[in-house]
Amino acid sequence: MGVGGVGQFVERTQVVNHEHKLHYEVRNCFFHRFYSQADTPELAQLFCEVDDAFFAAAFPGYRFHRGESMQNTVAHGREHCDFIFEQIADPS
Repeated sequence: MGVGGVGQFVERTQVVNHEHKLHYEVRNCFFHRFYSQADTPELAQLFCEVDDAFFAAAFPGYRFHRGESMQNTVAHGREHCDFIFEQIADPS
């Protein structure tokens, strides 16, 4: 089965995939390409900022982050975007 949604428009590489953590890098970001071609590359940064709220709501059992900085994205000048999901410890 292929990747759907935005995933079909980006290149990604899995860095870590185990029971409690998933980390992948996205290169050649669709949003960055699109807005750069429209001469408004700064608008791609808005999509990066939305990720934090979106993933918190979509995956409440996981903490989403980008490593040492939420600006670890192509839209902020990096060579790749970090997507890191770590399972939140069960409070019981």
